[in-house]
Amino acid sequence: PIKVTFTNFGSTPTTREVADFPQKPAGESPTHTVTLTPTVFIDADDFRMEDHKEYYGLAPGKWVGLRYGPCMKCEEVKMNGSELVEIVATLADLPPDGKRPKGNLQWAPENGVVFEARLYDHLFLVPQVDDKIWEEQLNYESEVICKGAMVDPSILGPDGKLPPAQTHFQFERVGVFVVDYDTDVEAGKLVMNRTAQLKASKPKSVEAPQKSAAELAKEDARKAEQKRQMELKQSRGNLDPKELFKQGEYEGKYSKYDDDGIPTHDAAGEPLAKNAIKKLKKDMAKQVKIYNNAQKK
Repeated sequence: PIKVTFTNFGSTPTTREVADFPQKPAGESPTHTVTLTPTVFIDADDFRMEDHKEYYGLAPGKWVGLRYGPCMKCEEVKMNGSELVEIVATLADLPPDGKRPKGNLQWAPENGVVFEARLYDHLFLVPQVDDKIWEEQLNYESEVICKGAMVDPSILGPDGKLPPAQTHFQFERVGVFVVDYDTDVEAGKLVMNRTAQLKASKPKSVEAPQKSAAELAKEDARKAEQKRQMELKQSRGNLDPKELFKQGEYEGKYSKYDDDGIPTHDAAGEPLAKNAIKKLKKDMAKQVKIYNNAQKK
């Protein structure tokens, strides 16, 4: 997400009651509260340095609407080299022309909930897989992990805690998400899986912007890492679970293990914390499943 700071915050109401299901007729949907804060975060896809007459997102010097909120104008873009650090904006009920812009951006307040988003797509790039070249037809972006994603705090329970595993939400313009079992409610770690995409509205005549060399390099690095992870999973099919934490990425990290092969002490001989052991047990459970499935084949 991109950080947006308002220079004139306080000139507009900050809290609004909105429908949980906007598509339902007024008064027929339960509601929740959203709060506009002096700093908000917007989707990175909703900002461009160069505007286009058919582009409805934010750009320097341009007015857009905030979903369930007022309008804002991008006054300044702060950069650190080639990295966008912050957008400085002003708020108003309407732009000077008195017309609300067509673009309405989703946003999260400064106290938004940070989570890990796992975006799932088709495993293969083609509808009919060729057994001889199936590896070439794999979609290495069938799982994309985005750390540092943000969502409105209204997803929290009445006690302020994270939602439990298998709770599902539909995020406007984004897709349907379900809370993953890797979520740790007590530790405040939220992991959500996108199980279905929503069709984003974008003008058909507008071509996707060309990616920079840095963006292409980052994409190649991500694909290479995903391929490495897939090859690692395949190689683990023949690895005895009790040997998992004694080699590969774990080699040299631990000095003592229990009867099941779970590390109990670090390399310096210090006992591991309960949370660390709990995570290692989860990793072990995944390896046991991979190993057992491989042996069946």
